[in-house]
Amino acid sequence: MSSRSTGSPFAPTEADALDNQVLYYLEIASFTLYAYDWLLSASDDVEIVSRGGLSWSIAIYFLSRISEFGHMLMTLLFALAPVGNCEVFAVVLATFAVGSIACTSFLFFLRVRAVYLQARYITFIFGGLGLVMVAVQIFNSTTLRPVLHLAEHLNIRK
Repeated sequence: MSSRSTGSPFAPTEADALDNQVLYYLEIASFTLYAYDWLLSASDDVEIVSRGGLSWSIAIYFLSRISEFGHMLMTLLFALAPVGNCEVFAVVLATFAVGSIACTSFLFFLRVRAVYLQARYITFIFGGLGLVMVAVQIFNSTTLRPVLHLAEHLNIRK
């Protein structure tokens, strides 16, 4: 049996509120761990760049890190902060998500290619799979639309 904490029929149930609270804790923990991991590896990253210079793969690695950090930050803000006009947030979130997937997929592609000694068949398969992942993320990001909450749509005030 679900009990409602207020008399409003649009108020979340206690179970929904608990689910949302757990989601918020997981978002905060994920973002904190990612930022902490990045801070711990920053000295190694600087050493690698100072020793070998900035190559394309290292630049893609940094873009992957930055875009995933932005993606996680925007997801956290989207979940926790009250956003009046979410269209701009959704565009920025989608941009970071596509950038993160594209860069990370390309890094994986470079690694697989190196492991399999640039074999044509493996290059073709993993290159195609990486492009499919990016295409699916672009499709997912472009079909994301803001939705009015029912209470806001009906002008119900708390």
